[in-house]
Amino acid sequence: MKYIITLNLLLVALLLSGQDCQMVSLKLPIPEGVSKHHFPAQAMPASATESFFTYLSEWDKGELVVKMRFSKDGEEWTAWEVLKKDYTQPTAKNSPLHIADNDYEFFEWAVYNKAGLESELALNFYYPSEIPVFANINSAYPVEVATVGCPQPTIVAVDSETVIVGNDENK
Repeated sequence: MKYIITLNLLLVALLLSGQDCQMVSLKLPIPEGVSKHHFPAQAMPASATESFFTYLSEWDKGELVVKMRFSKDGEEWTAWEVLKKDYTQPTAKNSPLHIADNDYEFFEWAVYNKAGLESELALNFYYPSEIPVFANINSAYPVEVATVGCPQPTIVAVDSETVIVGNDENK
């Protein structure tokens, strides 16, 4: 399974190199104090022209752990995916890049404010496309939509095995 994920991410890196993405970013404040926040399921912010999209979380202070899961119908959900700082990059203020199937209609997420510092969290969804991929965005939080360079995963060899260790933000 590990090799399939690695090969899929390598394929994504090749497909995205030099391509523009439509970024949809949901931004929200995380209050001071160690706390957990769970947000209700909501519709995906856009739809991709490719068969996939990528996503990550980023924050300005502290250490936040974000969990996300996806659904095609709002009934059956994927396992929770943890988006937290890569331990090999101690100064990182974002999670590694993740990939998901474009067939998802809904997502649900939760945030754990591990350090207890007030912070601003951004959930960034990247849709490979040169044309806008807007959808109805009903959010209680500010939403930013922009054309950016597609973020690229950082790929390194560890003990003769290819490993994705983070991402290069080409914003």
